[in-house]
Amino acid sequence: TVHSVPSPFDANTYIYFEYYKVSDDMNQYTIYTLHRLEGKQATLTRFLKELKGTDISKPKYFHFAGHGGTTKDGTVTVPYLAVRDDNNPDKYTQLAPRKIYENIRSNDLESIRVVYFAACYSLTNMHSNNYYDNFVMPILNRGGANAMIGFTGEVDSFVAYVFADKFYNHLLVKEEYITEAYENAKNELKDSTKLTSAALGVLGVIIRLLRLTGWTGIVINMVLFVASFVSSLWFSNQLSNIRLITKSDLN
Repeated sequence: TVHSVPSPFDANTYIYFEYYKVSDDMNQYTIYTLHRLEGKQATLTRFLKELKGTDISKPKYFHFAGHGGTTKDGTVTVPYLAVRDDNNPDKYTQLAPRKIYENIRSNDLESIRVVYFAACYSLTNMHSNNYYDNFVMPILNRGGANAMIGFTGEVDSFVAYVFADKFYNHLLVKEEYITEAYENAKNELKDSTKLTSAALGVLGVIIRLLRLTGWTGIVINMVLFVASFVSSLWFSNQLSNIRLITKSDLN
């Protein structure tokens, strides 16, 4: 199963679905059943409940798609996820790592292959050994989940969506290992960046063939060059903020 809590602001993304395979002699089918947990349902308490699952049904994948940020706890910068407030679901509240740590027991999350927090700054302090200033220690070290994906900084919504789509396609449909699915999803996005740069280069060639010389040609070619450079730099920065950390990385 995949348990997923979307943005408290009704973002369209992965929600909750059960995944299983049916085989018959020659053919094999992958079937997804979608269950939505969104809007006012996506409260802090419900988030924690979906994360832990029950004795009967434990999640194999957990995906949060929403907003995140950082706040100060004294002098320490602490990440948080924005979820609906239990008492007033029209508003959101900050879910900090401390809350997860206090609400799970040792190895409560060991059934989960990947916890995916698609939220800005969700992997802030990802290499810290403190249970309260990052999500990695409560999720992987205390909870026992196998791996975690998140963002170390800001990631554009479109990039986040496309990466998640490619990652889950490699992980669930092509049945690749987590690290393999992660790397392949990143490589596909890098390839799309190269295509964008190539397309801008082709436009430059076309302009030269049309003999747009003088200041007009120079300005247009400079604009295309800068656009190609900026788009490549932007994509590179976005991808660098999407990170994977596994339980074995903590040892």
